[in-house]
Amino acid sequence: MTSRTHLLIAAISAATLSAITATGLATAAPAQESAPLSTAPGNRIVTGNGTNETPFTAPCSNTSTEGDCLVDNFPARALRGMTNEFVPAYQCPVDHPWLTNYNYAPAGTALVPGVEISGLNPIGVSITGRNDDPKNNATLDGFDYAVVGTLTGFPYSSATNWSIDKHWYRVVLHCTNNFEHAQHHYRASPL
Repeated sequence: MTSRTHLLIAAISAATLSAITATGLATAAPAQESAPLSTAPGNRIVTGNGTNETPFTAPCSNTSTEGDCLVDNFPARALRGMTNEFVPAYQCPVDHPWLTNYNYAPAGTALVPGVEISGLNPIGVSITGRNDDPKNNATLDGFDYAVVGTLTGFPYSSATNWSIDKHWYRVVLHCTNNFEHAQHHYRASPL
């Protein structure tokens, strides 16, 4: 899509939400447009639509000899003053399928390990939803799932701009193909 198409979609989304809000059918913050694709480092291709079923994913921008990589290709997201949104779902690429087990959250911020947010002040972010879909990752004893990404929606994620001015934030994933470096999420084995 072109930048003009992105702006048109954002304008239509905002107008639709305004109409819904005016009728009292919704109380959520206005839909947020994405930053222009040129703000993504290297302008690499991002796929998915940010839902739990089809999370955003992108290729690694750099890799280490230990199997870890950085996915910092996602466009920044804009939030108008005093608004909030659910942070979209994100997932590691297939060649580095798991989030690393390192906490990048500064004090006062709740993030799934392996997830970093740039542009946090004055935007507050919480991402607690882990995508540990057993179809997409390795397991140990049927109870230990390596985390492949994040989830969106209540109660899994939110971003709030506490300023009256428009600000941006960007999700950065730290992924790995080394199972020893992967973040694990324990839960009962599906039947």
